[in-house]
Amino acid sequence: MASYVKDKNGTWRVSYVYKDWAGLLRKSSKRGFLTKREAKEWYENFSLNKAKDLNMSFELLVESYIEDMRVRIKLST
Repeated sequence: MASYVKDKNGTWRVSYVYKDWAGLLRKSSKRGFLTKREAKEWYENFSLNKAKDLNMSFELLVESYIEDMRVRIKLST
């Protein structure tokens, strides 16, 4: 379950707990959303990507792979 908190600077923050690849519970947060709706949408997308569902479409798999690799590789690779 995620909690949505409005920070002093007017942006929204999401605090949540999830299971990592090893099955351990991790606590994390993401901040800087302009609206509460954006924060909820981000968390829903995050929870779908972390779900251990093998019935995910190939398109969703490719999108999540590209998002993960975006910070590791350059556009010219």
